[in-house]
Amino acid sequence: CDIPFINRVSPKRYRVRHAETIAADIDKLATKHDCRHFLLADEALPPRVLDRIADALEPQRRPDLVLSGYARLEPGFTRPLCEKLARVGLRRIYFGLESADQGTLDRMHKGIQVENTHTVLRNCRDAGIRFHVFSMIGFPGEDHNSARKTIKFFEDNADLFDDPGNTFDIHELEIQIGRAHV
Repeated sequence: CDIPFINRVSPKRYRVRHAETIAADIDKLATKHDCRHFLLADEALPPRVLDRIADALEPQRRPDLVLSGYARLEPGFTRPLCEKLARVGLRRIYFGLESADQGTLDRMHKGIQVENTHTVLRNCRDAGIRFHVFSMIGFPGEDHNSARKTIKFFEDNADLFDDPGNTFDIHELEIQIGRAHV
């Protein structure tokens, strides 16, 4: 994923907004513009941050909200948290699995454990949160057997994707080389 590269070259510093501010902004924008669909535009929403946002949104009692966002496959996506997130309107979450081979993930410095993936996805599905899982093959150092593990992961977990709203992709790694614009 080239998102970290893009973020490092940005002249603006990254800053974290308070969950209460995010919830208040969502409520204000929903009321002012009569909109209900919101993308939480952080490429790796941690479960603890989503938990605080849900706590801040719950008192507003806005059943019309539809939220989506991007997150990492972290064990913090427990059944109770996923149920809470669904109550406040989280309807779709995008996860970057990248590879179902732990060695490949470790070489990527991805910081996730394949063993948590099934549970996180099941918790989302059971709470009514649909998901998309990004994956790739062809990472440097990945051999045929490692790549096969990613394909096998989706075969072995077909039940999780037995819903037209739960999707995945497997892309070949593409390295884009560009020049800085002057």
